[in-house]
Amino acid sequence: MPRDIIEIGGYTTHSIGKKLSNFYPRAFVFDGVACASLEGIIQALKCPDESIQIELCKLVGKEAKKAGEAYTARWQETQTLYWKGVAYKRDSSEYILLFMRIYDTVYKQDPTLQEHLLALGDADIRHSIGCPHASRTTLTEEGMMWNLERLRRRAVQERYAALFATLRT
Repeated sequence: MPRDIIEIGGYTTHSIGKKLSNFYPRAFVFDGVACASLEGIIQALKCPDESIQIELCKLVGKEAKKAGEAYTARWQETQTLYWKGVAYKRDSSEYILLFMRIYDTVYKQDPTLQEHLLALGDADIRHSIGCPHASRTTLTEEGMMWNLERLRRRAVQERYAALFATLRT
């Protein structure tokens, strides 16, 4: 029997797909910067100015996406993104690790992310409007799905570990 496929994105009609979107409001603090959504920090990475990054991190959804458009051409030309004064080449392992840290931070600070990941059950996930070309997007569909799947596995492991711990007592 084929598994369900859940579309991840702010435009989808699936409630969990919406909640796992970068556009969904999620308050977290990353490296001392208050963020209101994943989309806010994703857009902030395009801008080298730290004070503007802080403001972009406060934004959610379409507002964040629109605000980040002003910095798209520059980073695409240089293939360089920034966080707190550090330049990252788009295709570098350091950049991949930065995104892992971002997602890990959200996972640790927002327990609803864990709940939403677990609500996926065994469904497959996709982000069909995601750009597959790293040179044109700060986060590819593959990068987004990889981080969500990685954290879904972690949430399942933590849930079973907690269950087994209660059974032992």
